[in-house]
Amino acid sequence: MKRFMIYLNERSPLPALTFLSAGIALSPMGIDQSFSWQLFILAIVVNNFLFIQMRLGDELKDYETDKLINPTRPLPRGLFKTREVQKLLEIFLTILIGGGLTIGVVYSPLGGSALVLASIFSWLMYKEFYISNKLDKSPMIYALTHQVIVFPLFAWPALTMDPTILEDRIFIGWLVGNFGASFTFEVCRKLNPAAHELAKTYAHHYGRTKTVLICCVFMLISAYGSYFAQIDLYAIPVLAILLISLITWHQNPQTYKFPAGISALSSSVLLWTPAIMWLYRIWS
Repeated sequence: MKRFMIYLNERSPLPALTFLSAGIALSPMGIDQSFSWQLFILAIVVNNFLFIQMRLGDELKDYETDKLINPTRPLPRGLFKTREVQKLLEIFLTILIGGGLTIGVVYSPLGGSALVLASIFSWLMYKEFYISNKLDKSPMIYALTHQVIVFPLFAWPALTMDPTILEDRIFIGWLVGNFGASFTFEVCRKLNPAAHELAKTYAHHYGRTKTVLICCVFMLISAYGSYFAQIDLYAIPVLAILLISLITWHQNPQTYKFPAGISALSSSVLLWTPAIMWLYRIWS
């Protein structure tokens, strides 16, 4: 347990995970204008488990590479053995699938099914869908196959609360906007021009111009989703700043930290704005 807590603090800090999980739980409640403490806490706990599981899978996938370019990370330096992490992954998967089945029986078959789907999908991400050789040839396809998990991961708490929320275009817009934001962040957090080539960044594979264009496509998806979610007034200005930061990075790659930070802010705005708007209406 002591080693696991060290690992969490370094690679999956609980405050950051809880910030994400709480937004995933609370924003659909704001859209639905209903609140449940029980579901709110359950969603935070379960999604934290999911985020930890996905990170553990990344640790194993990146182990050989990390030994060369990130030797101070937990596995290369010997905090855990690979077989221990493999065992943790299996335990987490069992707990999550069991939780999804329980939620399906007790609360909502649709919500439980979405959680089971997210759990199995996270395992397939770790296994790289059993086609790692093909995925390694195209970072774009690799990212697309991995970012799709946003939909069941973000949707299962809402579907557990109210299965009819799928008919709400505001909720669908919120899901689409977060998919675009998650993909954009995935690209923007890896723009360091000094990164080792084994890191396989988008800039290494596609060059700076195509990387910016890829970001623009998914920023447009975020903007489109935010429009239908009725949060475009807040999301689009941040996306505009992000675009400026990417253009600046294109001209001066040493500014890579700026788009990384703005993309994180953009993701937070898209994630949390429905919840904040709802809380403001309640408390004002």
